[in-house]
Amino acid sequence: MCEIMVVGSGDAENIVTGAKKLYQRNSDGVGIVAVYRSDGEFKYQVYKAETPNWESAREFVKWHDPWRFIVHARLATCGGTGYDETHPIEITDDDVDVNYVVHNGHVQDYNLRSNLKNDGHKLNTSVD
Repeated sequence: MCEIMVVGSGDAENIVTGAKKLYQRNSDGVGIVAVYRSDGEFKYQVYKAETPNWESAREFVKWHDPWRFIVHARLATCGGTGYDETHPIEITDDDVDVNYVVHNGHVQDYNLRSNLKNDGHKLNTSVD
C-alpha cells in the first residue's frame, strides 16, 4: 500500500530520511511536493522519481521553504510502474482547480473511468 507523509517545512535531512523510510517499504516511485500559499492561491514545486537520487531530493527540500511538504511513496498494487505512475500526478483538466494529486488507491470502477473520459477528463496514468 502506498504511504503519504505531510510535514511542515523543516530540516531537509529529517524530511529526506522520512521519504527514504517510506520508499524502503514502497519502492515503485517517490514524489515530494512543496506547497506554497501565495496571494490566496496554492503554488507547487515538484520532485519525483521512479528511482530517487537522494542527493537531488535533499537539494530540492533544502532550497524550498513551503507551507507544507507532501511525500508519497508508491507501491504498485495495480497498473504499471514508472515515472508517469509516480505521484504526484499532474492534473491537466482545465475544469479542475487543482494542479497535482496524490492518493492511496485507484479508480477501479470501469464505468466510472469510462464516464470520466466521456465527460472530457484526461486520465494521465493507468492507476488514476
